[in-house]
Amino acid sequence: MTEIADLDRHVSADGDESDDNALVSSLRNRPHVVLLGEPGSGKSTVLEREAAAAGTTRVTVRKLLRRGPPPGGTALFIDALDEFRSDGSSDKIHDLAEAIENAGSERWWLSCRAEDWRKLGDLAVLDEVVGGRPIIVVRLQPLDPGEQAAVLAALGEPDPSGFLDKARRLGAEGLCGSPLSLKLLQLAVLKGGAWPKTRFELFDRATLQLAGEHDPMRRTDMSRPAPEMLRDMAGRAFLVQLASGARGIWRSNVEPDDEGLVRSFDLGTDQTILKAALDTALFAGEGEAFDPIHRSVAEFLAARALVEAVTGGAGQAALPLRRALALITTDDGGPPTELRGLFGWFGVHLAQRGRTDDAKRLIAAEAVTALAYGDPAALPTELRRALFEHLGTNDPWFRNGEGSATVGSLAGEDLADLFAAVLTAPPGQTHKLFTVFEALTEGAPVVSLRPQL
Repeated sequence: MTEIADLDRHVSADGDESDDNALVSSLRNRPHVVLLGEPGSGKSTVLEREAAAAGTTRVTVRKLLRRGPPPGGTALFIDALDEFRSDGSSDKIHDLAEAIENAGSERWWLSCRAEDWRKLGDLAVLDEVVGGRPIIVVRLQPLDPGEQAAVLAALGEPDPSGFLDKARRLGAEGLCGSPLSLKLLQLAVLKGGAWPKTRFELFDRATLQLAGEHDPMRRTDMSRPAPEMLRDMAGRAFLVQLASGARGIWRSNVEPDDEGLVRSFDLGTDQTILKAALDTALFAGEGEAFDPIHRSVAEFLAARALVEAVTGGAGQAALPLRRALALITTDDGGPPTELRGLFGWFGVHLAQRGRTDDAKRLIAAEAVTALAYGDPAALPTELRRALFEHLGTNDPWFRNGEGSATVGSLAGEDLADLFAAVLTAPPGQTHKLFTVFEALTEGAPVVSLRPQL
């Protein structure tokens, strides 16, 4: 076990569509590179790899200023600008620029957490010491399936392909995109000795881990809000973003050039807590504009935030359910296409809070969405039966184009009689029959149906 996979990662260049999916190694002829990424995306590992290729070692900003550049090589690979400026001082970039100039290196790389990168201000200062040579800003891209398997193998996972297949069947692809989230997902499985029983449990456990701090240099920073608070804040931000149709969140005093971003000031939340939430592995961005690490994560946490609003508490009056549904549904009671994930998880979160009748109302309105985007395994028997019975009510061809990530979770003895009725019914329920076969293929065995099968 090596613990770190040797990968030539993909990056996208800021504002350069021609380099939208370039390899890190292709940047070795560039004079100056700024590497951005969310926490745990692998920035330090990339710098270590590139420093080794150049015959030198990675150095943090703090060590560069205190001890000077490391020996060997004509390039600097400077890590953790975000840690150095963690006290919020804007003068830190000037100190770094002076250290780079004094080092006299022909080229340099610099890494920074996306949330801490001050795009225009930082570039203006660094431009003064590069003699007119270009500075390219790139962002680490999510791991592709081959890279995910390599990371798992390095972590000691005996069956990376099987692990990833299980994650996909649980609809957890969004938790496999970065080395940190993949490691946390594996740890979540290892701690329990097995995969969580439900997709809901997996997302609930993993999102809390993603909201925590995993940098050893920051773990003792007690001014940072607790992970639970950061996850709650992320959920509220995701809810506003999804319900408003915004592409992402804009955190700057300058008006965004892109009208598709929602300003952080418009979220009506504590900006200090929001800043800390943006600086977690739940978000990806580049200093001013931020997106969720994956849409499935945003939908899960946004639905959680909406249920918090509906249930009330913490000094807040409960939002009526009809008002909540008005945010995420159309005139027919179902969600628009872009909000189906939020709608599906909303019903599951309601069920988890004991709001069975409210959850049943959502299932009756759009059972197919509850199946494809929620988690039937996390529902009590009453709601599981209601979900299955309502499938095809509005459209007998409901499986057209629907994925199968959650169909297996329908399998269970509590639905055996409903499955048996479909298996023995006259021809005509093609899509429901197909759903039963797929549930029995992908899900747990339903022993009582073996004679019929």
